Amino acid sequence: MDSRTILATNIKYYRFKYNLSQEKLAEICNCSLVYINQVENEDRNVSIDILDKLKDGLNNEFNLNLTSSDLLKYDESHITNYSRIDEKK
Repeated sequence: MDSRTILATNIKYYRFKYNLSQEKLAEICNCSLVYINQVENEDRNVSIDILDKLKDGLNNEFNLNLTSSDLLKYDESHITNYSRIDEKK
């Protein structure tokens, strides 16, 4: 699994875990919705600055203690079938 896939999987995992839409994650991390979508779809190379924004946004919103490298670590437990939390209910 390459870094882009691992990052996408981990971002989806945290969104699912905290019931966040892509839009809300973008707001929390001060990124655009399109950018978050591209990261999750592995269509975008992520800079260190964006990796830090993602980490800081999740840490601040949910009182986590993630490091940037945590978002790039492979964790088999993060691989699951995600429900469509982006759909309006």
